[in-house]
Amino acid sequence: MWILVETIAMNDATARVAALISGSAHIINRVEPRTVALLKSRPGITVQGAKENTMFTFPMLTNVAPFDNPDLRLALKYAIDREAIQQSLLVGTGAIGNDNPIASWNPYFAADIPQRAYDPEQAAFHFKKSGFSGSIPLSVSDNGFPGSADAAQLFQTAAAAAGITIDVNRVPSDGYWDEVWLKHPFCASNWSVRPTADAMLSLIFQSDAPGTKQPGRTKPSTSCWPQRVELDETKRKQIYHDLQLQLVNEGGEIIPVFSDNLSGASDKVAGFTNVPGGGDLSGYRVAEKVWLEG
Repeated sequence: MWILVETIAMNDATARVAALISGSAHIINRVEPRTVALLKSRPGITVQGAKENTMFTFPMLTNVAPFDNPDLRLALKYAIDREAIQQSLLVGTGAIGNDNPIASWNPYFAADIPQRAYDPEQAAFHFKKSGFSGSIPLSVSDNGFPGSADAAQLFQTAAAAAGITIDVNRVPSDGYWDEVWLKHPFCASNWSVRPTADAMLSLIFQSDAPGTKQPGRTKPSTSCWPQRVELDETKRKQIYHDLQLQLVNEGGEIIPVFSDNLSGASDKVAGFTNVPGGGDLSGYRVAEKVWLEG
């Protein structure tokens, strides 16, 4: 038996929501957090979410001044109001980040690392200790992550309370990944969360990772990953823990929030599943996994 599945590209978020409400589409992805309440209020529609599936980041080139200074990096980490960004961009969905790329659902997530809160006094202390007194340029575009300009403005306001000046530079989305990412020392970016801790750390945070070519973007700097060959699970988990702690305290990646991959569906759709670290729409295999009832 042949079943026809039609996939329609709708780049406009409002058009996708209208298609679902009208019944011309059974499933939509990339539901914006601000429309979740609207969709949930509609009879016959459900909202599905793959938890903490994308991290929004402000990465720094740690081999470029002033970001080569660990105190300046700490100052910026204390100077960002993560809760304000979550409420503004994600409307309370997703999760607050802690500059740790491992999502809370991962079995190797280091849950005992204290959440770094917005602290202007600590930010001012580390900023003064860094010896840097100029402004911090931050390049943003929605290609970096959706709403990055708004997040950068919130960051700018929060940092000002610590005496830190952030110059927000809105750059064109066209050519962003060629002209800005890995070129500008401080910018907006995002990563889809991988299903394993090893994949997440080695792909993005290994200094000589061939797939990213981002020297100075990352810490720890290592080309040998002992957890891959460690058979003692307790020791292996401790290695992952220590790597996460090093990234939180020393790394050049500010991760203010994790976003959920939100999808909307008719209640006639059955078989929809969420795949942690596997992307949205049932791990990108929705056409194989779901069926219509009734």
